[in-house]
Amino acid sequence: MSSHNFIPFEKEDIKLLHSWLLDETIFKNLYILYKPFTFDELQHWYEDEKANHDAHIFKLIENHMIKGLGMIHHIHPKNKCAEISLLINPIDQNMGLGSSMLSYLLHYGFHILNLNKIFCHTADFNDS
Repeated sequence: MSSHNFIPFEKEDIKLLHSWLLDETIFKNLYILYKPFTFDELQHWYEDEKANHDAHIFKLIENHMIKGLGMIHHIHPKNKCAEISLLINPIDQNMGLGSSMLSYLLHYGFHILNLNKIFCHTADFNDS
């Protein structure tokens, strides 16, 4: 496991997430979003995820700064599978933080949530 801190994502983090999603370096790699979410859409998404207990969302903290966000979502308890997604702050990309977040999400999914299979989608031009 990495030496980074991973703590739950909170409602007040939506503002930061929104600013990242407006950045072209982040948005171009997203698998499912075809347009940036508005701030209100992100708040609604977060409230739905919390209400449905369908996601475990974390932030990666380093030196008291949020460097990345990761989530295990679309959890299927019967089939013991889920998807993972992660975002790294545009100014902190290419520093190995994505690998740390991925390792943490896989550990959490397999060892804490006891999943058998985890899926991840990526854009074909995303070489990181």
